[in-house]
Amino acid sequence: MAANGSTRHGDNVQGGESSSDTEDSDVKKSFCDYMIDTTAWNGMGKLRNPPHGFSRRKFQVVWTLLLLLTTGIMLWRLVLLINLYCSWPVQTEVDMKFRSRDMPALTFCNVNPIRRSRMDNLSCSLQNLLNHSSRACPEPDSYTAHRGLDTFFNRSHEILLEIVKQDRDEMEAAGHQIEDMLIHCAFAGNSCFSGNMSSYFTREWTMDYGNCYTMDTSGMHVSDSGAAAGLDLIFNLEAEESLSTYLTGYGMRVVVHERGTQPFPSADGLSAKFACNAWLNKEFNEIVSQGDRYCNCFNPCMETVYRIMVSTRKWPIAALLPVLEQEVCHRSGEDTDFSSCMAKKANRSNEDRFSSFLGVRIYFESLNYERIEQKPFYEVDRFLSDLGGMIGLFLGASALGLLEPFELLVPLGKWLYSKVRG
Repeated sequence: MAANGSTRHGDNVQGGESSSDTEDSDVKKSFCDYMIDTTAWNGMGKLRNPPHGFSRRKFQVVWTLLLLLTTGIMLWRLVLLINLYCSWPVQTEVDMKFRSRDMPALTFCNVNPIRRSRMDNLSCSLQNLLNHSSRACPEPDSYTAHRGLDTFFNRSHEILLEIVKQDRDEMEAAGHQIEDMLIHCAFAGNSCFSGNMSSYFTREWTMDYGNCYTMDTSGMHVSDSGAAAGLDLIFNLEAEESLSTYLTGYGMRVVVHERGTQPFPSADGLSAKFACNAWLNKEFNEIVSQGDRYCNCFNPCMETVYRIMVSTRKWPIAALLPVLEQEVCHRSGEDTDFSSCMAKKANRSNEDRFSSFLGVRIYFESLNYERIEQKPFYEVDRFLSDLGGMIGLFLGASALGLLEPFELLVPLGKWLYSKVRG
């Protein structure tokens, strides 16, 4: 009896374990059956019931391999799509447009950075390099042409190094002043200024050109193309103030740039030579770059780029020269009277007299312009469209079909919880 009882107890244990294993197997089978019966993914149903006449095992192996292959290709293409989207590619569109616009900012620099008559307050070392003598400084070394070009340009480099050491206020005072240089300004035939002329300019000192002046053009709106709608300026270059040991000519450095931007006369400027009338014809393009994640804008993400075409003619004519000199003498503020000022200018050579004046005319040749704009090439809607097409092509699924694996997490979680508790 005892043996029989023991045997029945063992049978019950074995029967209990078999029942548990069967239950687990049934749960797993129900998960698989539910997935195969309800999924929107093509090919899953092939794993259960092969067509008549096919080996069930072989048929399931073939379709399992096909499903794994298409799923792998889909995942590979998905990685490529995500990489493309995250690279934030852009495309460039070019449109021709027309509109009136404001005159851009203009910066002017006399190529001679220091006036000869204002050198006495500078350091003796700089005066010596500039071959200038004053009461406070000893007689400079003789600096003559027979030393050769190499010596000439080497000394120019030494002058630049010495200029950096000077007091900034003294250098600004020694440079050319805009109220002395600009003797005429008209925009579209009307005077540019209604009050103090210097209030329309912002001065900035540069090592290469001394004082540079940026003109306030905020009230100058250009509604027509051509020279008549442009800006006319006449400059007195003060050629008699030029330093023969420092520069190799006379003229003005002109920079045309967008308002609110920093001018760089040495890199971006144009040189207008003396004794001529320079016509600066402007064309422009607008460049719009995508900011934020699409591109790091080292330049402004929206800027206007000007293309300048320069034409010149000999100027002024002989009859205009004394008129210009009279205007200079009226503005000079010298202690001497007007007649003495005119007599001093008349005693100069014709070459020196003509070298003192420069005319500049700035205008838009055309108000047509190109707008070059960067736009996103691969945005969210296109990414989702490609993603859906790829999933549909390889798996025959839809957006809802992608949620099916998450649907099984709830019953699977309950089953795992029951196993841990049981």
